[in-house]
Amino acid sequence: SRTATSQLPLVVQLRLHTSLDNLHSFACLRCCLQNTQVWKPSCSLRGAANKMPFWGKSKSPVTVDDKLSTDDLLQQCCLQTDCGIPSTADTCAYEPIQKLLAIGTADGRVKLLGKQGVEKTVFSASRVPYGTRQLEFVANRGILVRVSEGGFLEVWNLGSTHKGKGMVEGSVRELNSIKLEADPIRCVAVMPRDPFLLLGCASGILRFAVLTAPGGAPAADMRQSQAVRLLSYRVPCEQLKGSGLGELAGVAVRSYGYVHMVLCRFEGPATSGISVWDIRSQSLRVAINPRAKDASQPALKKAGKVTAAAWLIGSSVGGSPGMSGADFATGHELGDVLVWQLQGLPQEQVDGATAGAPGKSVNPAPP
Repeated sequence: SRTATSQLPLVVQLRLHTSLDNLHSFACLRCCLQNTQVWKPSCSLRGAANKMPFWGKSKSPVTVDDKLSTDDLLQQCCLQTDCGIPSTADTCAYEPIQKLLAIGTADGRVKLLGKQGVEKTVFSASRVPYGTRQLEFVANRGILVRVSEGGFLEVWNLGSTHKGKGMVEGSVRELNSIKLEADPIRCVAVMPRDPFLLLGCASGILRFAVLTAPGGAPAADMRQSQAVRLLSYRVPCEQLKGSGLGELAGVAVRSYGYVHMVLCRFEGPATSGISVWDIRSQSLRVAINPRAKDASQPALKKAGKVTAAAWLIGSSVGGSPGMSGADFATGHELGDVLVWQLQGLPQEQVDGATAGAPGKSVNPAPP
């Protein structure tokens, strides 16, 4: 029909603009408008028409194979450059041996800073970007651990020396993550010389995970770790005497030869508590509750809720009897810091012997 014919030059105009320059497009469009047809054999641009991908009697356009692969769309490949400290930084961790600084952000990124001019950004594999709750390095082993605000654990292998499938020397490789649907992870601690991770959960349970080698066994060399796996072993909240004290918000490990002590900090809206668990003997060394009715320490009652806890590295405070380095400190909501000495740990137990019963008493160290 005449109406359909008058609309053809508009289609030609769109197609010509994809293949010809502006001058040729104008000339070809004028030719079509004057003759009210798609193309005249006498047109001066007839030779150019043969090169047009959409020209011809066939109604189906000529397509070109897509050479863009999914690997080209990975975030680490798309990011060409990144410099400086992110403005959304929310936590950090430092590795003193390799001199690495990790900075976590509120949008799921982790910026790694090394020597001058060395920077690397890694990204969380989660579809929803969560902030960083905690970052931890495995000292001198090239392992970075992250706990997100979403309650899951992520692990990166920073520059493995094992050249195998999916692992290249000098690369940063993300291992699989651990997510517990009904029990979010709140904190993590690494064993000093063993490929084990301690996980504190919202339910108050202390869980354990292991870094595995390519064969699935615990990694003897953590630089060759290819996965992280959750273990079935756990310590219930009742054994830690943390029932009713809130989430397991902080975990710290102190090793003395074969003896491994876990300092657990519970925190709730109005409650808190401290527990020390012996992994080897699977027994509770001590439990501290500032608001317990039988709390015998006046300084503890005055200080109030526990908001932080950490092991102290060095000799016992004040020269009192006990094991070297068996002291820990607690920070409280009113600003007080109390130093405690863990008693009842014989020296032969520190050296790896099985003799000696675990003690149950704890006293504040003298100032």
